[in-house]
Amino acid sequence: MDGVVLGGYLLGLAVVYLLPGPDMVLLLSTSASGAVGAARAMALGFALARACHALFAAVGVSALLAASPLAFDLLRYLGAAYLLLLAWHSFRSGGLVGAGADPAAGFRKGLMTNLLNPKAVLFCGVFLPQFIDPAGAALWQQFLLLGVLLVAAGLIFDLFYIACSQRLLARLRGRGDGRGFFRWLGSSLLTVLAMRLLLLDGL
Repeated sequence: MDGVVLGGYLLGLAVVYLLPGPDMVLLLSTSASGAVGAARAMALGFALARACHALFAAVGVSALLAASPLAFDLLRYLGAAYLLLLAWHSFRSGGLVGAGADPAAGFRKGLMTNLLNPKAVLFCGVFLPQFIDPAGAALWQQFLLLGVLLVAAGLIFDLFYIACSQRLLARLRGRGDGRGFFRWLGSSLLTVLAMRLLLLDGL
């Protein structure tokens, strides 16, 4: 992969990771509520899920899901249901990661949220193959490189978002505890994203 193609790939990843979505909402609301350890574990869950999506794209699973309306709708409904479950859990218990901000719970929620995101399936299935050179190295080597960059870039952005949320929380501490507000906001946004998946076919 030459420098121009690599730069285009990284730029595309940066644009995607800057767009708000379930991952960003879940991560920011968890970190801003004070559960930094759980947020970092959540970022690792996202990373593992993205590695799975890259693998799915390489072996053709993503293309099969995108080509099957029934399979894609099932994934869409499961993803929406999981987001609603997270939102309800937050409203009921006062936090997205549960009592004690367990990092294991954060990792599990990060993994499942990303795996059940139909947009992530479509993105990897469509975006990654565009950077495959049939005349280049072996396909598995190219997909491996693209997958590693996908995971690494996502992890960098996630850790950056955690740091930003902590700085914001530190500023708000002088004006009262804003953690409850961030939990409420995160739950509300997750509900909106879930309804968007259900009513707008994930578009």
